[in-house]
Amino acid sequence: MATDFFKIGKATGQQFVDVSGAVQKGLEMGLKPFAEYEKSRKERVDALGRILQKTPNLAELPKIPEQYSPKISEWAVNAKNEYAAAARTIVQTSADSPEYQEAVQKINSITNAFVNLDDQLKGIREERIEYLNDYQNGLVSKGFKNSDIEAAYGANGAIAQIDANGNVSMTGNEGRAFLWNERQEHYNVNPYIQKSMVELSTNAKSNGLKGISFTQDEYKEQLKAIMSDPKIGNIQALKSLVYDDIDGTALNITQTNPEVLEMLEAETPDLPAIKQKLVDILAPALADVNQTSIGKYNEALRTRTAADKASDAQKAQQSAIDVFNTIIQDPVAYARTKLRGNFKEGKGNIITLVMDGEDKRFDLKRGDQFMEFMDVVAKNSNQLTGTAAASQEANREFYKITLNAKNMLDERQEGFERMQKKYLPQFFAPETLSDLPTTFN
Repeated sequence: MATDFFKIGKATGQQFVDVSGAVQKGLEMGLKPFAEYEKSRKERVDALGRILQKTPNLAELPKIPEQYSPKISEWAVNAKNEYAAAARTIVQTSADSPEYQEAVQKINSITNAFVNLDDQLKGIREERIEYLNDYQNGLVSKGFKNSDIEAAYGANGAIAQIDANGNVSMTGNEGRAFLWNERQEHYNVNPYIQKSMVELSTNAKSNGLKGISFTQDEYKEQLKAIMSDPKIGNIQALKSLVYDDIDGTALNITQTNPEVLEMLEAETPDLPAIKQKLVDILAPALADVNQTSIGKYNEALRTRTAADKASDAQKAQQSAIDVFNTIIQDPVAYARTKLRGNFKEGKGNIITLVMDGEDKRFDLKRGDQFMEFMDVVAKNSNQLTGTAAASQEANREFYKITLNAKNMLDERQEGFERMQKKYLPQFFAPETLSDLPTTFN
């Protein structure tokens, strides 16, 4: 039979301890540190996982040509390993320990370096595409003299190094490295200086062809005003002006004025002095363009004046011939219609005019009377009178034609009289003037 110690104790009046409860309590107290450790370990593992989840995704770095990849991959692997090591230190050390603080700083440093590297790789990718396109299309200014950029962005370009902060060093000319964020950015032919100079040159020529003259001083003022524009007066624009062709024409400043090159390439260029030098060079050139065109204008003016004079002379001669032809075709009709106040009667070659109240008879077959009649016509014809140069010229031409006709009439009359005496007179008495020439040399 089992002994009931509880009852014995109770009967004897002795107090016994509850051994089972004590054992249970002892077990709980002994296992507590192990439970807390396990909870702590799980929390550390979870914390490490959360930190590692924040590791920068290096696969998301900008895609750039394969030639730049080796150093990027190398940097990425090292950064990832350092990040993981720092994460483990954080979960394994106390928050107030130096190791913990250093690990936090390392995590932040890697994160910031990743952001910086991401920005620089994007810049390299975009700028390389832009530079190569501009270079192939001939847009890069000849004033941009940086063989490092040309080498770095070329077929053999490479990334030489990426530092702990994500700063990229590229391989430049002759293999020397340079920090990309300290590079000299390329610049293109300046469109504003090109446009301004083309307009100045075009206007100088067109004004000259119109007879409008400009002095060197006037062009200097125009150039100064143009170069006061920040888009045109900066060092890159001035280099573009000197080194690059203007609308396909080389200014040759580098050959004619080499001192300008020293001024442009100085470590600290003196912009006001450079501008003044260029103004002093360009103003005389523009004035020469203008004056050359002025010369062409004057030559064209002389040619045009001579042509106008020849044309006026031809018109005057034709006008005189028209009047003369009208008269000799029917002198009576002309006198009746054009000389109304003077005409009295006429028949054939005989016309009678009233002059100064007396009858004046004209035999148009006789040279002197023909000339006298034509003088009356000249004084009364609208085409042959007046102060206009054309009318005066026509009058002179009419006189020449009339005088020529008179001489022919005189010669004919003399011949007629000689023939009349010797042969048959009746065949040498024409009744009209129709056999007179209508043009005279």
